[in-house]
Amino acid sequence: MSLRENSTQTRNREQQSWARSRAGLLSRLAAAGKARIENGEFSASNIFAILLFAVFALALFAALIGASSAYQRIADDSQAANAKRLSTSLLSNIVHAADSADAVSAMEGPEGGVLVLAEHLDSGTYETRLYLHEGWVVQEYALSDAPLSPESATRLAESQTFSFTAEPRLVRIWCDEGETTVALRSHDAVTDAALDASEGGE
Repeated sequence: MSLRENSTQTRNREQQSWARSRAGLLSRLAAAGKARIENGEFSASNIFAILLFAVFALALFAALIGASSAYQRIADDSQAANAKRLSTSLLSNIVHAADSADAVSAMEGPEGGVLVLAEHLDSGTYETRLYLHEGWVVQEYALSDAPLSPESATRLAESQTFSFTAEPRLVRIWCDEGETTVALRSHDAVTDAALDASEGGE
């Protein structure tokens, strides 16, 4: 007899022994359960305890579902708040980037005032224009003498409102997402046109 055959027979005997022991265990469990039923061990108090445990399990499950829903609401609120901060921070960063002499001005747009941020280069003066158009605060980059072109502007933040005021070294911007205040380093960054527009809007 080869080693392989001997190993196979041994494995078969072990499987048969395990199957017999499992069958015996199941038989003993079934017999024990039957004996408890016949002896009346499943009394009304035991049934009440089982029902109480079931109620407790259901309450725990409902609490877990409620906690999950509350966490989702908190996460959604946090995400919305982050989106608002992102919009106002973006506007603030755009103004900061244009902090130089005669950079901040104003003009009239399709739906209110336009905050104009000029960039004076050797090749000419270019403007970043922020204004409201069709429910969005948009950004447009163009030559200073070019007319407004809302259809080519980039949408920055969804909003039904957009306004701003300018002081000698301060710009405030309002939109649906909130208010952002930008302090300017340059003493002469704000032009007279922007100051006059702010005074006229007060």
